[in-house]
Amino acid sequence: MDVGTTKLLSIHISALLPPTSTELDVAHIVKVAAILGIGLVYQGTAHRHIAEVLLSEIGKSCLCSYSHCLERHALIFLSLSTDAVMFVMSD
Repeated sequence: MDVGTTKLLSIHISALLPPTSTELDVAHIVKVAAILGIGLVYQGTAHRHIAEVLLSEIGKSCLCSYSHCLERHALIFLSLSTDAVMFVMSD
């Protein structure tokens, strides 16, 4: 896992920011790309915190158009594919 890449991508994912941080106005596609990037960075590591954050992102309601919701969920599932399997197998 690359710490620099994780920090860069975490800026765009509110669930990975400290509770006292200010919310940034980030475009929807940038958030989706950041989630996908985090999934790829941590792919195969079975990192519990990241797996929980990505799973919680799936559960969030989407306030945008239907096509954006499908795109978001598809990319989140893609990013979770290996990490979630490793997480479940490690318990």
